[in-house]
Order: sequence, then structure tokens, then C-alpha cells
Amino acid sequence: MASPAETPNVPFAYDEVAYPTPIRDDQTPDQLAKAALMHGFDPPDPRTASVLEIACGNGYNLIGVGAVAPASKCVGFDLSASAIAVGRKLVDDAGLTNVDLHQGDILTYPLDGDGFDYIICHGTHAWVPKPVQDALMKLIGARLAPGGVGYVTYDALPASAAKAAIIGFLGPRVAHIADPGARVEAAMALVATLARNQSDGSRLAEQLANLLQAAPGYEPAYFFHDWLSECYSPSAVADFAASAAAVGLAFLGDADMLDLHAADLDREAIALLDREGDDRAARNATMDILRGSHMFRRDLLIRKGAKTLQTDPLRQMSFAFLGSRAEVNTERGPAIRFAKGDHIAITVSGGEKQAVFDTLNHMAPAEIGFEALLAKSGASEEELRQALTNGLITDLIDAHVTPQPFVLDPGERPVAGRLVRTMLAQSSEAISLRHTNFSGKQEPTRLMLTLCDGTRTRAEIAAAMSQRYGTTIAPDVVNAAIRTLSASRLFES
Repeated sequence: MASPAETPNVPFAYDEVAYPTPIRDDQTPDQLAKAALMHGFDPPDPRTASVLEIACGNGYNLIGVGAVAPASKCVGFDLSASAIAVGRKLVDDAGLTNVDLHQGDILTYPLDGDGFDYIICHGTHAWVPKPVQDALMKLIGARLAPGGVGYVTYDALPASAAKAAIIGFLGPRVAHIADPGARVEAAMALVATLARNQSDGSRLAEQLANLLQAAPGYEPAYFFHDWLSECYSPSAVADFAASAAAVGLAFLGDADMLDLHAADLDREAIALLDREGDDRAARNATMDILRGSHMFRRDLLIRKGAKTLQTDPLRQMSFAFLGSRAEVNTERGPAIRFAKGDHIAITVSGGEKQAVFDTLNHMAPAEIGFEALLAKSGASEEELRQALTNGLITDLIDAHVTPQPFVLDPGERPVAGRLVRTMLAQSSEAISLRHTNFSGKQEPTRLMLTLCDGTRTRAEIAAAMSQRYGTTIAPDVVNAAIRTLSASRLFES
């Protein structure tokens, strides 16, 4: 991708249209450490780690990492000067001294310098030309510290083949439209035309239908950058692993941990996997062909030759279930359905597995370690391991390597995290202490949380709000709000 300096008359796309920054806990060192442990690798402690985020956008994800790990060192760079300016303002406003955001180019970023324990690059690899992809991998290979973990996300083949064909069709037909909003509108009209005219045997129909269904929920800026990018180069996992090996890196596994789960495959498919032996990249490549649905990969890298350790990962984590519990009737009789979102669920009827989930559900959103969960659930260690492993791989159970940073009873002088207060003073969105997105839609809620800085009692918070709104707000109202909001993991001790 050319820099603005090389094409002075062409605005950089990400300065022209700011890319929406979703808050993603899956790209925090805490979650990458969890995935590394599950793949048998002992990662650096996220609380004291050095972190480099390549193409960090406005850096909000990196800022969220630095806010809960003050002993960490967080560095991020992006080609977009406007995005970096937004992030640096938040860093300054929140008083973070361990986060450094600056403008930089993958092609020219220094290869010399201190190594980083975690290097993260999200949503860039497939949207830049091959020379930039090579430079990205070379940078990770040069700056990843011994024992460190790299993380790269990318659209992957074969599942993204239909998407590549659609992007290749759309781009040239709307590139002449200068206004980004009009370009998106014209492209979506083309998508609708394509979808209406697919034949019964179309290999593109499902992708087009999915795109039309999802489009109303997309921010236009997301569609603009993801589907109308001037470059789209998805990679097969085997090719990605080969490019990593060329710069001294080894493929560790899928951060989503789909490669640790084969229960959906039949006996012949598992036999195909077994032929790959210990070659992790080859196993992932075979799984991608067998399943055909893994479009967006989140892959972990380590230094070539780094030792994978036979540690006990589950004993190094704390666990929580943040979903729902419902009694249901099945063909076999009454059962309990534990679910998270619309697509992740297990149904059990009694037994130790249900006891594990019931214990987690009762404690939620508090987190609990392995030994305490073993004692509270009454499950055997074998059954507990099976339940937790299944829950982790299917994303039904949240697990963390770092200690719980939030409190559920914030005391008489409640303290919302400083980053939480800073963000809510400026907008309706904030990053929780467990790196999830909190949406404070109601202005009184935002005001109350900004007042929770540890200097006021709950009664004093109620008095300040009463003065602001010209009406009496009782302390009991504040107490009830704090009880409710504590589940969003916003308060610290």
C-alpha cells in the first residue's frame, strides 16, 4: 500500500474514511496467552508484557490493554495520522503513561530495536499487496522477543474465494465515485443485482445472501474498507505459515482454538488429520478444506525453535459463564440449556457437567479458578477438565490468564476505571475492565459513572446528580444502578 507521501494527490483511504474500531477482547494479551497455553506454549505474563500493535487504527484496543496492565508497555502505529491523533488524545485524557501511539508505515518501520512479548496485527494482512504482507511478516520476525507470541488475522482461502470474486467485481465498477457514501450505496445496489440473478447452482449465492442479510448492521465505513478495498489478497493457511517460516517464525495454532476441536468430523476426516502428524500448519490447512467455512483466521506465531511446554493450562486460568440458563424439554426429557449468543449452546440433563455450568452461572460475572471450581461444583477432576475444555473451545466459557481486575461490590466510595470514566465523559461507549464494549446509552448513567472516582460516597453521588438534574435522586437509586452496572465489569477496588 502506497503511503500518502508517495501519492500526494490521493487521500489515504483510512484518513478519508475512519475505520470503525470494534472493541475485541480476543486480541488482548490475556486472551492470546490463554490460546497459547491451550496449544501447549507458555506465554509471557500479560500484566508486565511489552506489546506492539501493527496498524492499530486509533489504538483503542491497545489503550484498553494498557489501562488494566499499568506495568505493561504498549506501542502502536498506523499509517493514518487522523486515527493516531484520536487515540493519542484519549491516551492523554486518561493519563496513561504506558501507551505510545505514533504514525508509521509497515514498509519502513524499524526492524532493529527491543523485542516485544506480543505483536498483534488485526485485519490488515489480506487487504494489502504482497510486498506489504512480506514486510509485515519480516517485521514480526525481527521484533518478536524470544518466548513471545505473534498474532495475525486475515481472510483465508478456500472459504474466502467467493468473497474475493465479489470484491473483484465491485471495486472497478464503483471506483470512479468520489464520495465514499455514494460509493457504498452503489456497491450495495450491485450486490443486490448479483444476488437476484444467481442461478440455482451458483457458488456465489450463499455469500451474496449473507452479505445482504448482514449489511444493514454494518457501519458504512466497515463495508467501504472491507469490501471496496483497492487490494484484497486472502491467503491459504499453508501459504501464511510458509511466509512465517521464511522469517524465522513457527505456526502455533488458531487463536479461536478451532484446531483443537474435531468432534464435528467423522472417522475418515480424523484419519486425514492424523496423517499430518505434528505439523500444526498442515493440520489447520486440512481442517480448512474439511470444513470449508473458516473465512477469517486468527493465527498464533512463535519463534522457530521455541519449545512448546507440557504445562497444565487450565490450572493457570480463571473461568466465568456469561450466558443464559433455561429449562427445556428434549426427546429424552427435561434438560438444561446453557447458551451464549444465538449460535453457541449445550444441553445437559444432570450430571457433573451440569454442576460445573450451574456453579459458573450462579457466580457470574465473578470468575473462579480451577481448584475453587473443582471444590464448589463437586465434579471430578476429569469431568471438570472435559467441561471446561469443551466450553473454552466452543466459546461458551470465558477464561482469563490474568486475575480478575474488577469488583462486584465497589464499596461506599465506588471507583469506575479511569479509562471508563474518561471515555464516558466524551461519548456513550467505553472499554470495560475485561475489554468488552460498554454502551452507556442513558446520559444519567454516564454521569453517575464519571462521578464514581473514589472521592465521593454514594450519597454524595446522588446529591451531585440531584443538583445536575434539578430533582431529588435518592441514594437507593444510585445503589441499585451500581449493583446493575457492576455486572458490566466497570468498577475497580
